[in-house]
Amino acid sequence: MILINMKLFYHLDNIMTKFSAIGIVLSLVTLFACNVFASPIPIDFSNESETAGFYASGHYNIQFPRFSPISVKYKTDENTEKELTLFTLKESTDTPTFKQKSEFNDKKGYSPIYNRNYTGFSGAIGYSGGGLRVELEGAFTRFDVDKQKYKKDNYRYFALCKKDSIESTDNSNGNHVVMKNEGFRVISLTFNACYDMIVSNSSLVPSACIGIGQGITNFLGGTNIHTLFKAKLGLGFLISPKTVIFANGYYVKTKDNSFTNLSVQYPLELKEAPKHIDPIACFNADNYGGEVGLRFIL
Repeated sequence: MILINMKLFYHLDNIMTKFSAIGIVLSLVTLFACNVFASPIPIDFSNESETAGFYASGHYNIQFPRFSPISVKYKTDENTEKELTLFTLKESTDTPTFKQKSEFNDKKGYSPIYNRNYTGFSGAIGYSGGGLRVELEGAFTRFDVDKQKYKKDNYRYFALCKKDSIESTDNSNGNHVVMKNEGFRVISLTFNACYDMIVSNSSLVPSACIGIGQGITNFLGGTNIHTLFKAKLGLGFLISPKTVIFANGYYVKTKDNSFTNLSVQYPLELKEAPKHIDPIACFNADNYGGEVGLRFIL
């Protein structure tokens, strides 16, 4: 059943990726068409001047994760790093103590499925010169772990083992620790440079943006700051010279995929040194999505 669900989500993710690609292509075609077919008519700079000024915008976002499986390593000494072996907690474990090997699945690896986020929001303030725009955009993004067939919170927990398998224990010493995955959250602030193609006698406004910024991420109990890159393509509709309703597709790239300062649970004292570990999770946290919103020239 898990395999079927994973395949279903994989196919849905591919479908959404294709739709996003189609949306980008259509935006480019629209931009090109407006340029070609409107070429005999010069851009109406007086119209651009009416759309110039400081502005504010609010956006509703639908967000899709494009995450990688998690891998985790730790330092055995100052110069050496070693990868930890991951094991998921069994669904059938009623009251987990996280101490016994029998509480965890035998299959190695931890590759949870993350839910799409249908409650994303963002906002921006900026200045428009008519065609060119610059803005500061703030956004909140959250992707929770999909519980699948699990009835309890077991799907959130996984063991990190120093060896290839969890050792049977006498409840005093062990070779594993435990972590809890409460999803991925990021609060971001990006600086975007945009271009709106305002064409005479047309209310449609194709646009494109590129941006760079910082995101405060919360993942596996650790808070980190990462550099983010953002690209947008979309289409706006001029309700009035100072009011635009728009729809965009976007992609967010996280520069660094390392996450530190993670929260670790020690159900048993580790048998071998180091007795305390500071895991480093490697995790690709890219995401993409669509947004609709309103922009008002102040």
